[in-house]
This record gives sequence, C-alpha cells and structure tokens, in this order.
Amino acid sequence: MWYNRIISNVGLVFSKYNLLDMNRSYYIRLLVFLTIAPVFQLLAQNGTISGTIRDANTGEGLIGAQVYVPALSTGAVADLDGNYTLELPVGSYTLQVLFVGYKTIEQEVNLTAGTQNLSFDLEEDILGLDAVVITATFAERSLFNSPQSVSRLDAAALGNLTANSQADILRTVPGIHAEGGGGEVASNVFVRGLPSGGQYQFTPLQVDGLPVLSAFGLNSSAHDVYFRNDIGIQNLEFVRGGVSTLFGAGSVAGIINYTSVTGSINPENKVVMEWASGGRARTEFLSAGPINERTCYAISGFYRYDAGPLETGLRTEGVQIRGNLKRVAEDGNGTFKISGQYIDDNVQFYLPYPLQNNNGEYSRPVGNDGQEVFTMLTGAATEFSFDTPNGVFETPIENGVATKGGYLMLDLQRSFGNDWSLSAKAKYANYDHHFNLFLDGDGTHNVPETQADYLTDRNLPGGDSATFVYVDNGEELADGDLLFENRVLDRQRPMRETVAEINLSKEIGRHNITVGTFNSYTLAEDNNWIWNYLGDFSNAPRMVGLSYVDPSTGEALNYSTGGFIRGAQTSNRQHAMRKSAFYLADQYVGDNFSLDIGGRFETARGYITRETGVGTNTFQKGEVSASDFTIALAALYKLNSNTNVYLNASRGYFFPEIRS
Repeated sequence: MWYNRIISNVGLVFSKYNLLDMNRSYYIRLLVFLTIAPVFQLLAQNGTISGTIRDANTGEGLIGAQVYVPALSTGAVADLDGNYTLELPVGSYTLQVLFVGYKTIEQEVNLTAGTQNLSFDLEEDILGLDAVVITATFAERSLFNSPQSVSRLDAAALGNLTANSQADILRTVPGIHAEGGGGEVASNVFVRGLPSGGQYQFTPLQVDGLPVLSAFGLNSSAHDVYFRNDIGIQNLEFVRGGVSTLFGAGSVAGIINYTSVTGSINPENKVVMEWASGGRARTEFLSAGPINERTCYAISGFYRYDAGPLETGLRTEGVQIRGNLKRVAEDGNGTFKISGQYIDDNVQFYLPYPLQNNNGEYSRPVGNDGQEVFTMLTGAATEFSFDTPNGVFETPIENGVATKGGYLMLDLQRSFGNDWSLSAKAKYANYDHHFNLFLDGDGTHNVPETQADYLTDRNLPGGDSATFVYVDNGEELADGDLLFENRVLDRQRPMRETVAEINLSKEIGRHNITVGTFNSYTLAEDNNWIWNYLGDFSNAPRMVGLSYVDPSTGEALNYSTGGFIRGAQTSNRQHAMRKSAFYLADQYVGDNFSLDIGGRFETARGYITRETGVGTNTFQKGEVSASDFTIALAALYKLNSNTNVYLNASRGYFFPEIRS
C-alpha cells in the first residue's frame, strides 16, 4: 500500500523531580486568554479578586500570567502591567497562579462579596518542572503535570550551546540522536525506538505551532534548510510520541517546536557578536518591546560569514530576519499576531572527506603538495557552464545549499463567553532553494588515480600523446602527481506552501473539548544537473586540463577543458501534496488524575509531474492518495506532590515520500 501504519509502544514512567529538563525558563511572553465568566452561572452573589502578578526578583509585572480556578475551569490573564481581575461566585477556592518559566503558586481563598486584593510574586523555575508546556496540548499545563514525555530548552540553555546547526541543539535533547550531515543544514534526526531514514521523517520541525514544511518527501531537502536559529527563539519543546500524533503533520515519533520571543511592556534589546578562527564572524540581534498599551513587537536576526573549517575557497554567508507584531484585544479576551521571516543564506555542504586504508588502519592521505588531504571541495570548480535541452546551465555550486525567501504567519487567539475559545493560524511560505554539493568521485572509480591508470581506464591514448596541465598556471603535472575526477550535483528545488489550522475549544466542568482542522497545500520542484571535472589530488583540488592526440587522425583533442569534462540535466520534476485533517480531543484535569484522549483522521493527495528524459516535452503525470487515522490516549496520576505516574499509547501513521 502507498501508506504505512505505526503502532507506538505503551510506556509506564515513574517521575520524581524530572531532571531531564533542568532548564531555567524566563523572559517568555505568551498570552493565553481564559474565559473570565464562571462555568456554571449561579444565582449566588459574586465577588471579585484583583491584583498584580510580578516577577519576584525584579518586581516587574508579568504580562500573560494566569490566575486559574481548577474547580470551575475558569480564570483570568494578566494585562500588559501584570494586573488581573477575576469575578467568581462567593465561596472557597484553590487558585493556581502560573506563567511560562516560573514556579506555580497555589493559594486557598475564601471569597466574599465585594472586591478582594490579592497579588502574587512568582519565582523562576530553576528545574523547569513548573514550566508551562504549549506543544501538543490544547490547554496549557506545567511540564510536571503533563501526561507525556516532554523535553524543554529555554533561551538561556539554547544560547549556551553556541550551536551552528539543528543537530548541535537536538543532540542535547534526551531521546533524540542527531547527526550533522554535511554542515549547518540537512541534519539527520532519529528518535529512540523508531528507525527512520533520518532528516525529520517522523518528527516534524515546527515554528510557533505550525510546521516548517507540511509535506515531507516532495524532494529530499530537509526541513532545516528553510529555517535557522537566532536569539529570537524563546524556547524549544520536544514532545515524544503519544498524543503528539494528534497535533502535527507526520508526527509519529514526536514534535519539535520552537517558540519565538514576543514583545511585552518591558523593552528588551540584545546584540551578540561571535568571532572564531578560520574566518568566521556572526552578529545576532534581538529587539522587543511595546509600541503602545496594547501592541508589542519583536524582531531578531543574524548575519554570518564563515570561510569554513577547511580551506576550500568556498564561503558560507547569509542573513535571516524574523519578527512579529502582536496586539491585545480591547476587551482583553484575545490577541492577534502577525509574524514573518526573510532568509537569504548560502551554506557549504561538506561531503565527503577521504581516508587512506592501510590494511584496515585509516589515516589522512597526503596530496600532491605534500600536505594532508582533508576535503575535496574546491572553489576552483565554480565557473563552469554547459548546454542542455532547456538552455545553457551555469553551475551555482559556489552557493552550496542556498535558501532565499520566507513566510508570513497570522495567529488569532480569542476567548468568548460560556467558556468557548478559538485558535486560528495561517501561513504562506515561498522559497527559492538550491541544494548543490560535491559528490564522492566520478561514480566509477571514486579513488585517486595515477595519470597512466586514468588514461587506460578511459581508453584514452597514453604516452607522449597525452598532456596533463594545471589550469591556473599552465604547468604540466609532475609524473607522480595523482588525479581525482569528481562530480557535482546541482539541485534546484523551489518550494511554496499554504497552511491553515483552526481549533475550537469548549470547557465543560473539568473537561476541555477541542475540535479542529488542519489543511495544507505544498508544491516543490526537483530539477537536477550533474557534471564531471578533473582535478589533482590535494586539498581544494586545482583544475587539470587533459589534451591528447588522436592516433588515427593526428587531431589534437581536449578531454577536459579548463577541468570540465561533461555535464547534463538528469531530471525535471514537480511534486505537490494536499493534506486535510480533522481531529477531536478531550483533556480532563482532576485533582489527582488527568486524561488526554483524542483521534485524528487525515487524507493526503499527491500530484506527480515528471518529464521522461530531459527536453523531450513528454511528461508522466499521476495522482496518489491515501487516508488513515490516529487514536491517542495519555493518563497521569499524582501519587504525591513530587511523584507522578503517567502512561500513554497511540496508533499513528505516515505517508511515504511521493518522490520515490
């Protein structure tokens, strides 16, 4: 069948002081508006609680902090100054005061008629167990009270990593094995217990709750070619398996979600500068703060230049700018945020490096110049062009993995009366993307060769009829100089995508019931060119020109002109996928017992257009489709104040890559 099913394991975990995520969580500004009206409209007289929620260390008001009444499933949210007002029927209640990155406070209140002033000072949560989780959940809750396995890194922890790639970050997350691939992009991510082909096959990468790429496998470019980290990231959450299958596109193994910094009433400005040996420099910036009493902004980005850890003559260079503008509704019961990204970045992809095999012992080989060889990438092979049926092709190999474009995202959060709330998000993304890389040889020999062997293996005349010269100065190669024929693969992969997600939630007693829909359309091309060149065997090889005399005609012929041998376009493809999903979930929160249960039904339709050969104007066209469902359950029981037992199980699915 075109699709496959996955049944995840059922796990039982005992957790006492979950030390997997010992991350300080602060400076997080998230607004989640809860319905202020009581769940049950009683005829009894009401009372009002009001006050300020502050940072215990700085005394600053915490915008977006929540005062929650579990018994009534209602609460209030702090405004831009940290002030809140909550009206309830008179009686005795347990209040919970919570905010992302701070310890949760519980306080008993005996509410009488009139207004009662009650302010709170929240302390930072050093261990992160009270940190509010927003990924793979329809109602925020603390990390400790989440009935699933969640890892979290806050902005401080991310900054301490000084990471150059997603692999540098994700390999620090328990349960994830990440391999850096060929450099800063195209990381291979594997989740413990679920074998995969790498990249983000079963674990989608999300930014602010929407996937970077909704349809995996239209081509082989990984999600992280479209997104880079900067100091405008507030936190990272990784939710493993379980109910994560309800929330993400292809999230069988879990969800990786980055949350961006949003502005608050307190201005924040940062500049981080980095210098490193080998010609690396990077500057990052973050500016966030209020525009007026109801509108805040945040903008961040970076510029980076890197000559590379190895001398190749090829550079990594680029810029990214991200930002958001957020406005609080006049009545305080909602927010609207518009955010976006612009990226223009070129990253070199380092693959491969040679080793010498001496009877099973591997060592660095020595090149023609007497120096150890570390890489076969070279800036000398960047100016070539050749004819194709679709016109002259000029290689962009100098740019490496190139990404230019961005996205625009809209995010509406709204609370209504009678405990109804709406969450609606939409995103449009458009990228001009190339994935250009050096390969591992000519596809036949793939090892350094002597000049005589090179001629013999290609049925070229040897002896004095053949001449090898360095292109850069015209000098002939020494008799003992080795040759290495290599290939370059240039891949053009523009992508555009439209995504929308709508969730409608209703609180009924201790239940939070959500019905939602997810829809996306993704279009990507996969056009490939491959070409061969001849170089010497050394670091950043020099181009070698080969000419010979045809023994039958006496004609002088060039086998490699300027080092270039031959090239051709090998594919002209376009793939698209449309996805639609509907889901229903219930989150129940009791005094000692919590339960998440839900289901998701999704359909996917793929559209395939592939040219037969290249330049034939004959295309194979087809459609494929599939549908499947997931069921997920997660339960948690509180044994005492510092020990929880939780269990989760799910049935998931994934749609394989239509490019295959």
